[in-house]
Amino acid sequence: MKIGVYFKKIRKNKGISQHYIAKDILSQSAYSKFELNKMDIMYSSYISLLEKLDISHEEFNYIKNGYQYIKKDELCNRFFKMTYNNPAKLNELILSIDTYLVDKEDILLRDIKSICEALLLLIEAKDMHIIRLKVENIWSRLSKYDGWYIKEIQLLNSILFLFPIDTALEITYHAIKNLKKYKEFQDTYKLEINIKLNMSLLLIKNEDYQDAINTLDSLINICKSNSSYKQLAAIRKGISLECLGLEGQEIIRKGKTILEAIEDQTLLDILMNEERLYVKNSNYDDGVGITKYKNSGRMK
Repeated sequence: MKIGVYFKKIRKNKGISQHYIAKDILSQSAYSKFELNKMDIMYSSYISLLEKLDISHEEFNYIKNGYQYIKKDELCNRFFKMTYNNPAKLNELILSIDTYLVDKEDILLRDIKSICEALLLLIEAKDMHIIRLKVENIWSRLSKYDGWYIKEIQLLNSILFLFPIDTALEITYHAIKNLKKYKEFQDTYKLEINIKLNMSLLLIKNEDYQDAINTLDSLINICKSNSSYKQLAAIRKGISLECLGLEGQEIIRKGKTILEAIEDQTLLDILMNEERLYVKNSNYDDGVGITKYKNSGRMK
């Protein structure tokens, strides 16, 4: 794969010696040959060397590809980040996947293509039976797995609303159960949030209101424990506007209302204190806060 040159570049940029990175993994001479692309190494050695560089396999691939995702990852990311009601984007992605599949067979990308085609049929208000035929093979295959991995969970979450509610709820319960194995892995809590949001709407449609409330309470707790900073950003924007002599109180008020609704008193107290400190005539100003110059970012 001629990856040694990238190891050399990263190692030198970090100021790490060949002796340090190779120790207990390869001899220094073997590592030197690897950097010169004159020798291949075992996968276990590759992983150990990455650990010495404090870089993950995913980040290394991203760097190696010119600080871009490799094509398959780029196509998957496009799908999982896109809104599903845009025919132009869906058709564009289908075309890109078709181009990729000319040279490489890939089950995941074929599944994504089928989902895109189903979504286009949904936009065209086609019969739901026809739409489900496009994706039922995905569920038929994945339902036989002993467990699901992240990509399978993401796939199923994207097509929940194409199934009858009972089936969709069965999928969400199973997805959340499988996701518990990934509790400490990267940012999978974001996927859990997404699934539970979808699940709450399914429960409401099914008139299971108490279950919907329980799901949303669980969702709010996940958001709290992982510190959602949207309200933090909004309120600090309002504070900054006020310090410039512009109107920011409405933004501050909206941010506080959301925090009150989800009962995040800790973050609310922090932001109320910031408003007291930095905004003149704040509702929480105790008279000892910092006074601002009108129309100026300077403090006195």
